[in-house]
Amino acid sequence: MKKKGKVLVVGLFLLWAADVSAQPSAWTPYGLDDVRLSEGTRFYEMQEQHRQYLRSLDAERLVNNVMRAGGMATSAENYGGWQHNNGNGFGNYLSGCSMMVAATGDDVLRQRVEWLVDVIESCQRKEGLDGWFHFSRSKGFYNQLMAASGNGCYPQNNGEDFYTNSDMAGMVFYQLHRIFYGLRDAWRYAHVEKARTVFVRCMEWACKWTDLIGSDAAMQMALEAEHGGMAELFFDAYELTGDERFRRVGQRWIRTLNFRDRLARGDDCLTGHHANVYDPQYMGLLRCYELTGDERARGAAQFVWECVAQRHTLPMGGHGRWERYGQPGRHLDELASTSAETCCTNNLLRFSQKLFTLFGDERYMDFYERALYNHILASKDPDNNTTGGGFCYYQSLLPGNPDSGTLSIDPALLRQGDNIIAVELHNNASNSSDVYWDIQLTQSTIGGSSDFFATEPVIALPAEEGPLSLMACFTPVSDEEQTVCPVRINEVSAANSIYVNENMKRKDWVELYNTTAEEIDITGMYLSDDLSDPLKYQIPAHLSTVIPAYGYLVIWCDDGEEGSTQIHAPFKLKSSEGIVTLRAQDQSWTDRFAYEGHNGDETVGRYPDGADEVYLMNIPTIGKTNLYTSYLEAVSQTPTTIDQPERYVSDNGGLKISYAAGRLFVRSESGTDATVAVYTATGQEITTEHVRFYGGKAYVDVSNLPQGIYIARATDSEGRTAATKFIKH
Repeated sequence: MKKKGKVLVVGLFLLWAADVSAQPSAWTPYGLDDVRLSEGTRFYEMQEQHRQYLRSLDAERLVNNVMRAGGMATSAENYGGWQHNNGNGFGNYLSGCSMMVAATGDDVLRQRVEWLVDVIESCQRKEGLDGWFHFSRSKGFYNQLMAASGNGCYPQNNGEDFYTNSDMAGMVFYQLHRIFYGLRDAWRYAHVEKARTVFVRCMEWACKWTDLIGSDAAMQMALEAEHGGMAELFFDAYELTGDERFRRVGQRWIRTLNFRDRLARGDDCLTGHHANVYDPQYMGLLRCYELTGDERARGAAQFVWECVAQRHTLPMGGHGRWERYGQPGRHLDELASTSAETCCTNNLLRFSQKLFTLFGDERYMDFYERALYNHILASKDPDNNTTGGGFCYYQSLLPGNPDSGTLSIDPALLRQGDNIIAVELHNNASNSSDVYWDIQLTQSTIGGSSDFFATEPVIALPAEEGPLSLMACFTPVSDEEQTVCPVRINEVSAANSIYVNENMKRKDWVELYNTTAEEIDITGMYLSDDLSDPLKYQIPAHLSTVIPAYGYLVIWCDDGEEGSTQIHAPFKLKSSEGIVTLRAQDQSWTDRFAYEGHNGDETVGRYPDGADEVYLMNIPTIGKTNLYTSYLEAVSQTPTTIDQPERYVSDNGGLKISYAAGRLFVRSESGTDATVAVYTATGQEITTEHVRFYGGKAYVDVSNLPQGIYIARATDSEGRTAATKFIKH
C-alpha cells in the first residue's frame, strides 16, 4: 500500500471498478502482481508449499458435478466428503489459483483457471437459466430456489446454532458465495476476461432470486440463515459494472435488526453465535459503507472489529471455539483442541486490511500481523514433506489432554487406618451446564505376588510394601440417575412482537432445550400453563418433535393454529406473569418455569442454557443460545425437580442487587448512583466501586475475582442498602 510517498506492501487485491463514487481511502493497495517474495524467506517457503499443493489437485475432479449437469463428458471421480454431492470446492480452488497466478506468474495454474472458467461458462450458457448453473449432482436446488415467494423464509434451526430456510433451499447461498467468489477472483487476480462475464451473470441471477422475496421483512427473516458473504459480492458487482440494481439488492442483503443495527448502537451481539456465519458478513457492511456512504454500516463494521479484536481474540490472533464466539474477555473458556478455526481468521484478515485501507488506523494492521504470523503461518507445518506441507483446520491451544494424567501421593501423608481422599471436579468452561458424575476409586498395588484391586468406597491399604497406584474413574450417570430434567423450558415469550410463526403471525412461544448429548423425541410429553392441569396438552407425533443434542425446539402457544412444519399448543400464555410446565410422557419428571410480565421485545430465559437461573432478557434468542448482555434481571422461580441454589438476588425497598455471569447488577427505582462493596466470606473488603444509574440500572464487573464465596453490598444515594451472597466459579 502507498500513501504520501510511503510504501507499505500488503498486496492483497487489485483495484478494479467502473465509474462509481466511493468513500475516499487512506491508503491505496498494490496488487499481488506488483510484488514478488524473495527466495529464502519464511513467506516464500510457505508460498511454494501452497503453490505445489494447488498444482497437486485435479481440477476436473473438483468441477465434475458441474460438467455432468451441463452435459460435458467426464470420467473423473470427485474428491468425496463435502465435495461429493454439492461440491463447491472449485470456487475456493479458483480463488487460490488466481491469487497464486498474480503472486508468482505460475503458467500451469493460469491455464487451470482459464480451463475452469471455460467449463463453467459453457455449462452456464447451455443450461440457459439466467446465469445459474448447476453445481451439484441434483438439480433440485434450482427448482426450490426459483419457487421462493417469501413464505418460506422462516428460519429453521439445523440442530446447531445457525439456521436454514426453504426459500433459500437450506443454506445453498453459503455454497454459491464461495463459487461466485472464485469467479470474481479469476477476473480480479488472473485477469481472465470471460470470468468477469460469468460472474456478472451469476449476480444477475442472484438479483432475480432476491426479487422473488417481495417484502423486506421476509428478506430479513431469510438472512437469519447462513448465506456466506453474499452482500459483499453484490457491491463488488456494482463497483465492477456501475449497475444500480446490484447496489439496491446488496443493501437488501445487509442484515439489519439482529446484526447491523445492534452493532451500530454498540451492542456486542456475538456471544454464542457461529463465527463462520457472522465473519463473512463483516465485509458486506464495509463495502456497503464504501459504495453508498451508509454511516450505520460504517459504525457497525468498526464496532464489530473492536468486539472481535479486543474482546474475543485469543493471544495468537484467532477467535472462537468450535467456530463459536464465547463470552467477551473469557479467553480461558476458549482453550480447547477446537480453538481458532483458520477460515474465521482469514475472514478477519481481509476485513482488517480493508478497514486499514479505508481509515488508516495502524491498529488494524497490528492485528493483521499478529493473526498472520501466529495463526495462519502456524497452521502449516514447514517440515512436513507431503505435497503442500501439513496444515490444520483448528489450532489447538491446549497444553495437553486434561482428561488423563497421574498423581503421586506421598506415603507420609497416609496413616494407618482410615484415610480420606477428596477429588474435586471442575467444569471445563464457565458457561457449561452442571456436570453429574459417578465416581469410582480403584486401587492397585504392584510388586507383590499378585496385583491388588479394590472398588469399595472405603479401601483398606494392603500390608505389602511397594508402589501404590490409585486411579479415579469418572463415568457420566444416566438421565434417570441424575433426577434432572433432560429437556428444559429454556426461554418464554408471552408478548412476542418480533418473531413470526409459519403462518406469518407474531404469537407467544416456548423454547425447549435438550440438556443431553443425545437427541430426544418429545412426542408424548405434556406442556401446560396451568399447575392444576399439568397434562393439558400432550405433544403429538410431528415432523419437528426431535431435539438434537444440546439443541432447541420452539412450540408456538397460539390456541392451536393450523400448521405443517411447527408445533402449535392449544393455549396462549398469560401476558402478566405465569408458569409453564413440561412433564415427561411417563410423568417421571416435570420441569417448571415461572416468568414475569415483559415487553414484546423481551423474553424470560435461562442463562446459561438449561441452567436453574432465570432472567428477564432484553435480547430474544428464539431457537438458539441465550445471550449474555449487560443487564440480566433475575426472575424468582417456584421449586422444580432440581434443588434450587441460592438466587443471588436481594431487594430492599426499590434497590436490588443480583449476580450473574461475572457481574453484579444493581437496580434502583429512584436513586442516581450507588456504592458497591465486595467482601470475602470472612468479612474482608476487597473492592469498592462507585456507579451511576442509567435507566435505573448499573453493573460492576467482578469477573477477575478468584474463585470463592463473596458478599456484595450496594448503598444508593438515598441511603438504602441491599446485599447478596454469590459464588464466583
